[in-house]
Amino acid sequence: MQHTDYTPRQEAGAVCDYEMYDRIWQRVSPNLQPYPHLHGEASEITPPAPAAPGPASRQSPEEETPPETALTPCCMGGDARSSLDVLKGFLEEELAECRCAMALSRQVSHRGTARLLRQMAGEKRETARRLQAACYLIDGACPAPEVPLERTRFGSLAELLRWFYHQEACNGYHYQQAAEEASDPCLSALLAELGRQAYGRADAVMRLLGEVLC
Repeated sequence: MQHTDYTPRQEAGAVCDYEMYDRIWQRVSPNLQPYPHLHGEASEITPPAPAAPGPASRQSPEEETPPETALTPCCMGGDARSSLDVLKGFLEEELAECRCAMALSRQVSHRGTARLLRQMAGEKRETARRLQAACYLIDGACPAPEVPLERTRFGSLAELLRWFYHQEACNGYHYQQAAEEASDPCLSALLAELGRQAYGRADAVMRLLGEVLC
């Protein structure tokens, strides 16, 4: 027996051999009449009962959504915010002294002093970069201080070295004090390191001053 079905998408239906389909369905499910409207059956096909729910499948580790966690750094975080103004003060001081040392290195005629001043300027520039990085790690903002060039005049080479010695010695002392007061361990270690470097520069200036005086 052949019937022609028409669907909304077709202007002409396709010829279907329902007897062949019946034979296939009899092998699959003998009790089921797949086409009751063709066999005179008024009853509708009863849909199969839904399967009993099984145990919930667990997601693989790759599919699990990681919980959102707040940013809680153990270093250069909330504990270091109280030292932020101190860091910015150190930054301005180092940049001012860097420019001063570089300018004076071009004016002095003593080669050893000029070389030492250029070396100090480079170290202070690196110190300023580390201080800028520390400020950014703490609050996410990069400070950009504007430091004017101070015109400092000295009556002699010994007086110039004396001034730089006291500057570096005071820097070392203030860095160590700030390191002891900082509650953030990483910031404390950074400040202590910068203090040792400042004391090292003060010692180099002192040795050169001894050569100039004697």
